[in-house]
Amino acid sequence: LALRDTVTALGRIRGAHPVIGRGRRVTISADADTWVYRMTGCASAGGDEVIVAINRSDAARSVTVPDGSYTDLVTGSSATGGSVSLAPRGFRILAP
Repeated sequence: LALRDTVTALGRIRGAHPVIGRGRRVTISADADTWVYRMTGCASAGGDEVIVAINRSDAARSVTVPDGSYTDLVTGSSATGGSVSLAPRGFRILAP
């Protein structure tokens, strides 16, 4: 996605999921180049949770997310828990 499209999508996602701005971050996994965390615990979000996976490496990476079915809120594609691939210097925001 182009930068403008990405920023627009992130603003839309943040508006639709208050847990992103007001929730509590719980790390699921982290290493030198990747970080996967869950945003949770926001009463005003009605139990909403999202999982954020970030790859700062110049190479594609796979990360582990909890089992389940997810929707990638940036692209609209579906993902299944377990191993999820991340593009180089990419990220995914997943909602159950």
